[in-house]
Amino acid sequence: MQLLFVSPGHNDLCRHSCQSAANASSAMPDSNDANATVVTAEEFSLHLTEALDLLSRELPNSLVVVLPPADPAFVTSAFHRPLACRIASGVFCPCAERDREATREGAVRFREEAEELVNSGRYDTYSDFAVVLSPALSELSLPASLASSPVLKALGARWPDLSYLAPNCLYPSQKLHALGKPSILLVDLAIIVNYYIGTYM
Repeated sequence: MQLLFVSPGHNDLCRHSCQSAANASSAMPDSNDANATVVTAEEFSLHLTEALDLLSRELPNSLVVVLPPADPAFVTSAFHRPLACRIASGVFCPCAERDREATREGAVRFREEAEELVNSGRYDTYSDFAVVLSPALSELSLPASLASSPVLKALGARWPDLSYLAPNCLYPSQKLHALGKPSILLVDLAIIVNYYIGTYM
């Protein structure tokens, strides 16, 4: 049996809160009419269903691990990001910058929809295909380090460590990937082992 990891919805989530931002203001959000491409949590679930249905038909003898998207607003917790990072974030993930709380709520809704789909039993009838859910990305966060400013450092101030982000501040760096990899592997290994025990024993 082959093992596949699927991590959908990140781009959708980056624009999700634009809908609430647009509803709260008469002005449309920036970034190329972002509201026109909003994907709701329900639509995300439909898209994920279509993708998993396709995999069930085209890739038998597979175990698919679904990793719901991480909250993209975790990047905005680094309020001391350079200007270039703020510009890049505003272009590629505008709604996380515009409404952090709505983006966090959207991430929760996306995860709930993915969990409901996986636990619905839709893929439990196959003898050669299965889908399980991994929460490994749901707790992604930036480790903190002492502030670089001598005054703030003397006060013991701690800020999110930018070295855990890629140069554009949009994605985790190799350092954050390395930090999270053991926990992700342990979580997913436990899920896979439990699946096989429940299926074949």
